[in-house]
Amino acid sequence: MRLAHSKERFGDVGSRDLYSPKEDSEGGRGFDWQILGASTLDQRILDLFEKGTREYRVSHIEVGNADGFTIVLENDFAMDVFPYDSSAKEHWRFFSPYRDEAHFVVSGKGIGEGE
Repeated sequence: MRLAHSKERFGDVGSRDLYSPKEDSEGGRGFDWQILGASTLDQRILDLFEKGTREYRVSHIEVGNADGFTIVLENDFAMDVFPYDSSAKEHWRFFSPYRDEAHFVVSGKGIGEGE
């Protein structure tokens, strides 16, 4: 996953940033990515959403190659979602939380439904 702005560098963020200490940490000593707010991903997402006071609307979704897609948001932001390996395992899924409905699942085996 990568979240980026098409016209300005706000500090693009990618899923692997979860495993990097945030910029104002003390050189990463004692870094634990499982603590909310400790990673570069957490810091940049908080900045982007202005600590929970800002929302973004989805403009549209673009389907790409190799089981990826892009969620285009208002104000020239976009979230690219793509598999990071070639395995047959699940890459991603869309579902409605708390509803007993089938899930839309994409894996290395193709597109299908899941629970």
